[in-house]
Amino acid sequence: MLVAMVANQRRTDYVALLVGVGVAWVLVFLIRPKARKSLVVGLLICVVLGTGYVIAFAHASGTLAEPARAIISVFNPAASDVRDATSNLYRIYEDNDLKYTVKQYPLGLGFGKPFLQPQPLTSIFPNIMGFDPYYNYVPHNTIYWIWADLGPIGYFALWFLIGAVIVRGCIIVRRLRDPYFQVVAIYIVAVTFMEVVVAFADYQLFFFRNVIYLGLLCGILVKLPILDQQEQQKSQEVLANESTHGVSTPPPPVVGSRNA
Repeated sequence: MLVAMVANQRRTDYVALLVGVGVAWVLVFLIRPKARKSLVVGLLICVVLGTGYVIAFAHASGTLAEPARAIISVFNPAASDVRDATSNLYRIYEDNDLKYTVKQYPLGLGFGKPFLQPQPLTSIFPNIMGFDPYYNYVPHNTIYWIWADLGPIGYFALWFLIGAVIVRGCIIVRRLRDPYFQVVAIYIVAVTFMEVVVAFADYQLFFFRNVIYLGLLCGILVKLPILDQQEQQKSQEVLANESTHGVSTPPPPVVGSRNA
């Protein structure tokens, strides 16, 4: 995955990965009380090593330094890094344009219409049309994009959906008993957070593959309690069979379980 991220050269991905790992760490911390000491120690080690890595390679060159440069450039690009500085400025202009559009069209502009640009994006990238013919229809910040196009109702629906997935996912994580299913649920919650982070900066909700993948994960999430219950029932049946007949019979694997 790290190789793909380096090859993709999207700076926000590294920030999203850190957020996802942090969310997963918190959930594991909550459901595994006996592992909390090890988790804290591991976190401190990772923070020290990660901070040292970023400081050491923030302004270095080469593939090894790419993650460190990407993280730093999101917040404070080097003076010599014209590309990242211009990219940051472009996104600032874009966000301001979207906020202006929301003020002018409080009920939503509607899809298929270019958002307003009191700060023309062509002043930063004069040839942007040649690289992105949809630049004035689909911004990098697809969270604001939903807000500008669908208005407050669509914006509320978006956050309601995201919040429901996160809250429901956290509840499911705590209720599951099968460790494999817990890992799957934690992964889905973490990916949802990552989706939001990238959606604020990099077209995430515009690319249908990302949205379809997240939708499939949500479908899996709500199915996990049923699979977990089936797994527990089969385990109880096996124990009952062993206590009655003194015979140990392995339970048949449940589809999607770690034994399948």
